[in-house]
Amino acid sequence: MKVLVIITLLASVVISQGPVLTFKCQNIPEVCNNMCWGVHCTGGRFSATLTADNGASASVKAARRRAAGCLPNPNQCSNSAPGPNRGQNLNCDEYPFASTREADQGGQNIRCVPITENSQQGGAINGFYRSTGIAAGTAFNIAFERPDAAKVVYCINPQGGNVCKNDGNIFNKQVLAPDPNAFTPRGKRFEASTPMYLYATERGEKVSSAALLEVGRELYSFAPRNDTLGKISFAARSAEMGGDDDINLELVVDRVLKQLM
Repeated sequence: MKVLVIITLLASVVISQGPVLTFKCQNIPEVCNNMCWGVHCTGGRFSATLTADNGASASVKAARRRAAGCLPNPNQCSNSAPGPNRGQNLNCDEYPFASTREADQGGQNIRCVPITENSQQGGAINGFYRSTGIAAGTAFNIAFERPDAAKVVYCINPQGGNVCKNDGNIFNKQVLAPDPNAFTPRGKRFEASTPMYLYATERGEKVSSAALLEVGRELYSFAPRNDTLGKISFAARSAEMGGDDDINLELVVDRVLKQLM
């Protein structure tokens, strides 16, 4: 009888676990690199578990971006900034997201990423909040689809060891003005601080996560409705600031089939 009660309780825990926000790294490789660096390469400061603060005001989110170094504009990623990113149409992407409470810790890692990638990420975050109806203060996990996609280097555990080696575009120092010398030194290595689990999904994808996910766990991702999305220049971060980037993205619900590693 006691065994039956325990099994019932465990089953209720599994059922109560919410969906995972899964990013399609084949579409946003540079943004995935930034998120995965934050999850795996920050010495445990940040993780793949975040706390929704989707009701935060625009001023609160702006303050978080300012603390990260993505505001004010121009910043180190702007077209007008000195250094290698000049004229590259890049946005400043921060992790943890400005719509999560972990951003209040400060010390976010940031990366200069293509505008379209940044906008797709913002749309996915906004779409996740809307689709799940997640309440502010609720914890959720993120994961990464096709973590071995081209140009993605920090999202998978190759041969048993992630190489947290900075490529020169990982940045975690606040500056008041564009400063190309303020990047974390190129080539500096960091120890991977969290495990990387790899899963097969019912839709035939591979998903990387720093969290243990049970079979059947729902994975929410957002894909462009058509092939033109990647060619559209959206206003940076409009989704997280209350915009509607997510109207161009389609919700895809997948589930964990089995653990691969």
